[in-house]
Amino acid sequence: MNDLEQLLQRTLVRHAEEAPPSGQLLYRLQARAHRRQRRQLTALACGLTVVLGMVVVGVQRWPGGQTPAAVGYQQADTPVLPTPTATSIEPSPSPSPSAEVPSPITLALRPGPPTVDAFPLEPTRGLPGLHQTVLLSAGVPMLSYGGPTDDARWVTVSVGAAEPKVSVSAAQTFQVRGRTVRYVPRQSSGDDEWLLWWPERAGQWVTVRGAEAISVNHLLAYVAGVTRGSAPVVQPFTFRHVPANLTVDNVVPSMVTFRPVDVPPGAGTEFKLTVLLDERLAATPGRTVQVGQLRGVLRRERDYTILSVQQPDQRAVTIQVPPNITVTEPDLLRFAAGIRTTPAAVAGKG
Repeated sequence: MNDLEQLLQRTLVRHAEEAPPSGQLLYRLQARAHRRQRRQLTALACGLTVVLGMVVVGVQRWPGGQTPAAVGYQQADTPVLPTPTATSIEPSPSPSPSAEVPSPITLALRPGPPTVDAFPLEPTRGLPGLHQTVLLSAGVPMLSYGGPTDDARWVTVSVGAAEPKVSVSAAQTFQVRGRTVRYVPRQSSGDDEWLLWWPERAGQWVTVRGAEAISVNHLLAYVAGVTRGSAPVVQPFTFRHVPANLTVDNVVPSMVTFRPVDVPPGAGTEFKLTVLLDERLAATPGRTVQVGQLRGVLRRERDYTILSVQQPDQRAVTIQVPPNITVTEPDLLRFAAGIRTTPAAVAGKG
């Protein structure tokens, strides 16, 4: 994972509760990248702007609440190819120059729910002033702690098979529950994060990192409260149908991504089927379709197929299908009709 991918992953995790839309999320990522690696990452960040510059499509309900008896499909057994409008649109996602284009795949559906691993431990104590949620990032479940308003207050907890590559000589050492816990405080120069880690059992290393000022005593009390068990990933959507030939890659309060087998896990959305929640509809024109009992707008944005569906609470669920994934229109509408938001869903703001 390169530096920019790591920054994107951490930004996704830290802003999960705020859940900004993809455009704002990238802006915040770039701001932090410019601060920490101004010279090295400028070109890459510009490239990623194109990758994540997805435009959400607007959707409207039927006038007067009426629903037509049927909606005609054109070539229903062929991939969706809505006619592009002449309206000027923002740049759409496109593969980065260095990205390897994956093999084409035709989307197949199976009954839901999606298969998502739980976080393999259960903390019994919290962190002062921070709220916990359980996310999936690059296919790996992790705990995320954030403040109610301050973006700078964040902590993440992850589990891996290997010890973090950190100089042990720079770490303070403690004994908690018979485990050797090492802690590297935040430095006044260089990285703005502190790091704490320990071996929970053979082949299982727990890493806690963050930018929030938390005392060592609070952190050690947190470690003392970690027990065997599991914490399920908090789902923003329920799915009546899910992709049978794609793997869930990211789950945050405003987004779920599904990746083909030849697309590596990562915090981004490139080459992945993405389901997003937005707080309002964008007034972007497209072809009107019926999605279950709801009204949807379907269009082609360069190489992406985009379907947006207005929910009863006026928010919009948007599905973005990349060019490497082919889907028939009936399957796309069936997939969209089975998606419902949960109380944990947080709409992107924009």
